[in-house]
Formats: sequence, C-alpha cells, structure tokens
Amino acid sequence: MGTVPIGQQLASHRVTTRQVTDLLGDWAGEGPLFRSLAEKLEILIETERLPAGAVLPAERELASSIAVSRNTVAAAYHRLGELGLARSRRGSGTAVAPRRSRPGAPHKIDGLFAGSLTDKPPEFDLTLAAPDCAPPVVDLLRDHGHLLDSVAPGWQDSHGYHPAGLPSFRTTIAQHYTERLGLATDPDQILVTTGAQQAIDVVFETAGRPGGAVVIEDTTFAGAIDLVHRHGLRPVTIPPGGTDLDRLADVLDTHNPSLVYLATTVHNPTGLRFGDRARARLLELTEQFPDVVFVDDMVLADLDLGRPFPDPHRHPLAAAPNVVHLASMSKLFWGGLRLAWIRAGRSVISRFTTARTISDLGSPMPTQALGQVLLAEHYDEVRRWRNRQLSSQAAALVGGLRSRVPDWQIADVNGGLSLWVRLPGVDAEVFASEALERGVAVVPGRLLSPDDSARNHVRMSFVQPPDHLDHAAERLAEAWRAIT
Repeated sequence: MGTVPIGQQLASHRVTTRQVTDLLGDWAGEGPLFRSLAEKLEILIETERLPAGAVLPAERELASSIAVSRNTVAAAYHRLGELGLARSRRGSGTAVAPRRSRPGAPHKIDGLFAGSLTDKPPEFDLTLAAPDCAPPVVDLLRDHGHLLDSVAPGWQDSHGYHPAGLPSFRTTIAQHYTERLGLATDPDQILVTTGAQQAIDVVFETAGRPGGAVVIEDTTFAGAIDLVHRHGLRPVTIPPGGTDLDRLADVLDTHNPSLVYLATTVHNPTGLRFGDRARARLLELTEQFPDVVFVDDMVLADLDLGRPFPDPHRHPLAAAPNVVHLASMSKLFWGGLRLAWIRAGRSVISRFTTARTISDLGSPMPTQALGQVLLAEHYDEVRRWRNRQLSSQAAALVGGLRSRVPDWQIADVNGGLSLWVRLPGVDAEVFASEALERGVAVVPGRLLSPDDSARNHVRMSFVQPPDHLDHAAERLAEAWRAIT
C-alpha cells in the first residue's frame, strides 16, 4: 500500500488516520510513548507534511491505528498544544496551528547555526564546511582586468546575459569532463549556476512534482532538505552510501518518485561512498526506472584528501541518460566564486535552463571568466594543494578528539570537509549547546536528517588550521566531560 501524500490542499481539512499513520512510520523511540509520538508529530508539522489548519485524527482512531492507548495520543496532542503547534476545540478536534518558525530553521544551513544560538560568535566554528580561498584565486582576483578580454573578446559589445552560462566557460567545463574525467560531454550538456544550492533548486523545481515523492538519503546536505520542503515534495528516505539499494528499489516501486537525490562519491555528512557493486546496482535501477531523474551530487568529488579513489565519472553509471550530475568550484577553489553547474542530457539541460531563467537570467560574466581560467589552467595544481591541506587538518581534528574523547565513534574520513561523530548515549543538541558555551560550534545530526534521526551524531568541519582544530578538540572534550 503506497504512501498517501499530504499537501497544502489539506489545510483546514481533516487528515485521515491512514495518512497520519503512514507519515508516522516507525515513530516509537526511547522513553515515554506519548513523548515519542509528540516529537514525531512535531517534525511532521514543522516540515509542513502536516500543514497548518489540518485537523488531526480523533484520539481513539489514531490510537487504534498505531496500537497505543487513547491516553497516549491525548497526551501527545496536549504536548503539541503546549508547544503552540496544535489547537484543540471541543467538538472540532485537534488542528495544526498556523505555522511558526522552527527552532532549527534559522541555523539549518551550514554556518548559520552558531549565530542563531548566541549573540557571541564562536571562537571555533566547525559548522561551516567552506575552505579558504586557494592562492591562484587570490592572484587572479588581484589582477582580473584581462580575464574577460581573454575568454570573451568583445564582451563589452554584448548584452551580457547567458542563462545557460558563458559559452566559453561551458566549453571549458565540457572539456574538463571529456579530457580529464573521461566522460564525453558537449557544452550543450552543461548549465552553469550561481552555486550548488541553485543547481539543486533548479533540479528539484523542474523534476519534482508538488506533493509527490522524492528519494533522499538520511542523513544528507541540509540545503537539499530545505529545498525538498520548499518545493512541496514528500521525502522518502534510504540509508546513505549505497548500503541498502534493495530499499531504494522497493521505494521506487512503491512510491513512484520523480526524483532520487544521492551523493555517490563523498557523502555529506557521513563520508561514505558507493563501491563498484553499489554503482552497478544503481545503474540497473536507472535502466529499470527510465522516467525517474537520478541526481548525483558530486560537489565533494575532488576532495579525496590525497587518497585517490576510482574515478566515478568513468563508470557506466555516469553516462546513464537519466543521471544528472551536480558539481561546484566552491569546495576546491573558493565559495565566494558562487560557481557550480549541472551536467545532463541536452533536452534536460534545456528544461533546467528555462526554469532557471524565470528567477535568474544568468551568473555574472566576470566570475565565469575567472572560473574558466581556474578550471582550465589551475585545476590539477589546486586539487593537489587543497587535498594536502585538508589531509593535515583532518588528521589534526581526528587525532585531537581520539586522544581526548576515546569513547566517541568517528566515522572513517574518506574525503570531503567534515567528520561524522557518534556521541554514545548523549543527545547531540544538548552537547552542541554545551560546546557553544565553550566557544565551539558543531552541527547536531538532527538538522541533517529528513526524518529527524541521528540525534546522537554531530558533524564538525575541519577547514581551519591544525592548531585551531586541536584547541577546538580540547574545548569539545571539556563540553563532553561537563554533560557525562
């Protein structure tokens, strides 16, 4: 039996018991049942899967459906009332209250977390996974006047609008795929975007169906979770890293999603990556479900920390007609460039370009000119430099933590910019607040989970100098000792 979507059209209408039961899924956790139920309903309300005005099932009906006592449901509804999330009226039932700001919403995107919790900026911000500016970028920015003349002669006589991207930059990106990465690509298969967030936004808007299912990993990039809800999509989760593609096959069969969003190379935040067997199985699924768009977020693919892995672009999966690649210059070169792109089939890129043009007529030409020179002339140099830098920084943070808090379970660092850490027996939000009191900001795992799981995990970036990270590890150890 498939999931019944709940969208904005249900506002001010009664939600069926079946719909709520399906959305609740496996909701029971540790502690009192009423609290677990209330917490799950809170998530559904805050993510607008239960929209404002929706009338919840009667206590007795929901209790029967999820096999608990009526008192459990009554207590959960009462808890929602205390939180201002629901309102009850005699004879009218319990309805979802008008939307308010979610406590986690202001800091759900990387780098905003710390500022939302305190007026004093943290001394060590480990929430922002954005490395510093690479030296060639600095040099070119200091003397950039010649760039447009070199890559786009006669630029001053043009209108300057290129919705799909500066043609010469698209050609350079296509050559990068074809010659360096071994994936034959034409310029017409590239859409340049103003950062990876815009790339994801364009794909979700174009390929998603409001109220329809989208498959997303639990956990994943927080910005993708926000865009799922912004576009009115219904998230259905699978484990990250290709660890359960049978689950993906079942979801594709049962929920009929239009879109699957994955990170196969370096997963954010866990660092997992698909092995050859998982890639082969995923290729089978792309062939079995040709109408589904499979999005491969490869923003972190260049960051192997000096331990190269098999190039995913050379696997047959990369050339599948319904696979869309997302890539960015932010993590390798500098986030301030705001340059990313989508690689897909020509007809798909045409659709994406049309959607992008509605809100943005194109990325700035001078920035694209800079990106073109960097990608063509400095990619190999910067990739070696960046991975040496990140390897040293990751070692400093991992070593500092393992020597001071050996009970923590730190996932293997296979690439990327962050550690994924399990805190045994402790709520990550409690720990994050304690760490912030000591000047260190980390991201609780809950903010990276579409299902609000990973409550005992934190993500912490290692983009700061090694000595800073060692000091941060000492502060984190102090915070741990304070709550355990």
